Amino acid sequence: MLGLLLILGNLSNTLNQQTSLIKQFYTKTESTVDYQYHVILSDYIKTIGNIVLTDNSQTKPEKSAMIRAMTQATLQELDLESRRYVVMFLYDINLLKTSSKKQLPLFFGAFLTNAKLQNLDLRYANFQGADLTGADLRGTDLRGANLENAILKHACYNNLTSFNQGFAPITARMKEVLNSRECFSARSR
Repeated sequence: MLGLLLILGNLSNTLNQQTSLIKQFYTKTESTVDYQYHVILSDYIKTIGNIVLTDNSQTKPEKSAMIRAMTQATLQELDLESRRYVVMFLYDINLLKTSSKKQLPLFFGAFLTNAKLQNLDLRYANFQGADLTGADLRGTDLRGANLENAILKHACYNNLTSFNQGFAPITARMKEVLNSRECFSARSR
């Protein structure tokens, strides 16, 4: 009987150690993934900042194409929160503040699924053909934004979200969420 208790005790101890190792592994893995997102975002900001502020060797169409390609590729690699920072950065360096007719088509066909874009000023942003499925747009100002052919299925909005006159969020299959509620979507990355 004593032998059986010792075996069970050792088995329990081993199981606890394995559980602890698994938790440590996932914690380190999660930190590594967060670090990778941080590196991708930092590189993007540095590169785009240099292109916009210093690089005069390229013509405007070449710069536009490069910025758009880098933005699209970066958005696909980032997690939900980091995608928000890309949009905020582009706004802060004045690439999203002009009318959508004059603006670079940075988000044309972009992958912004489940992006956390709440409470941002995205007036005049060009989201033509962008995938905004499940995006959190609560409190976001989208007046003047180009949403032509944008996929807005299950994107959240509330009474503080501003749209172009005549835009019908229900027709776009968006869902209204009360201010106190969370925007629950099928969150992927």
